[in-house]
Amino acid sequence: MKHSFEEQVLAIAGMVQAGKLVDDLAKKGLADNRDLETMMYALLETDPKNTESVFIDKSHLKNGLSETVDILQQQSTQASDTLRYVLGMVYLERKLTAHQSMLQVVASRISQCKQQIEHFPLTHENIIANAASIYADTLSTFRFRIQVNGQPQFLQQKDNVNKIRAMLLAGIRSAVLWRQVGGSRLKVIIHRRKIIECAKTLLKT
Repeated sequence: MKHSFEEQVLAIAGMVQAGKLVDDLAKKGLADNRDLETMMYALLETDPKNTESVFIDKSHLKNGLSETVDILQQQSTQASDTLRYVLGMVYLERKLTAHQSMLQVVASRISQCKQQIEHFPLTHENIIANAASIYADTLSTFRFRIQVNGQPQFLQQKDNVNKIRAMLLAGIRSAVLWRQVGGSRLKVIIHRRKIIECAKTLLKT
C-alpha cells in the first residue's frame, strides 16, 4: 500500500510533539494538556482508520507541526533537546522492532492499558502510570537510553517522571507509524524543504 508524504509528516509531527512534551515536563514541570491527551490517544489507538485518525485529527498536532518547521528551519535554539529525544525515539523504534518478544509484550500491555480508558480519562494518573511502567519495563532496559535533561525538582517528581516516560513511549509509537507509512532518516535529509512546506500547509488547513 502506497502512503502519502503527508502521512509521513504527520507521523514526524507526532514524534516532535511527544519530544516537546518531554522537554517541557523536564524543564518546566508542566505540559499542554491537549497535546498530552492527543499523544496518549495516539499511544492507545491500536486500530486507526487512517494515519490522521491516530492523532484524532491533524488539528491536534498543531504544536508538533509548528515545532517541526522550527527545528527543520533551525529557528528554535531551544529545540536541541526535543530533536535529541526524537532521534532517540527513532533509534529505539528500530531496536524494538528487531526484538519481537519485547514488541509482543509492549503490544499486549498497551492493549491492557487501553481497557482502563473505559473507567478513566486519557490523562488520568493511573493510565499515565501504566504507560510509564510499560516503557520502564521494556524500552528502558536497552543499553541505549534516552537521557532527559531538566530541572532536578521536576525529574524527581513521580507523577512528572511518569508523564515523561509515557510521552517517550508515545513518541516511539509515532516512530513505528512513521516507518509504517514509508518514513526514513534519509528521506528527512533529502526532503527537508518539502517536509517544511507540507507541515506549513497542514497548519493552514
